[in-house]
Amino acid sequence: MAVQIENLGSLDRKMTLEFARADLAKAHETRLAKVGKTMKMAGFRPGKAPKSLVEKQHGMQIDFELQYDKAAELFYEQAQKEGLALAGQPRFEPKSQLKADTVLFDVW
Repeated sequence: MAVQIENLGSLDRKMTLEFARADLAKAHETRLAKVGKTMKMAGFRPGKAPKSLVEKQHGMQIDFELQYDKAAELFYEQAQKEGLALAGQPRFEPKSQLKADTVLFDVW
């Protein structure tokens, strides 16, 4: 996990966040199980769809949500540690490939 902060002006800062995708593995499995319990799929009783089908249908969305959640958590933690007062809503931009081993975000 790495964090870089660039000063772009009087109020502007750019924070680059980097963390390993492996950090999200346990949370991914937990969220996948939660979605699987409430999911309705043709041919299966509600909540009884196989895990592989749930992963195929919702895996990418779950992965995106977890990446953004982790990036937001790291950002606010680092902003508090550095004593940065936020003047507006931060903008998160993913910079890494979809299935890369490390996840990169630029936060403005």
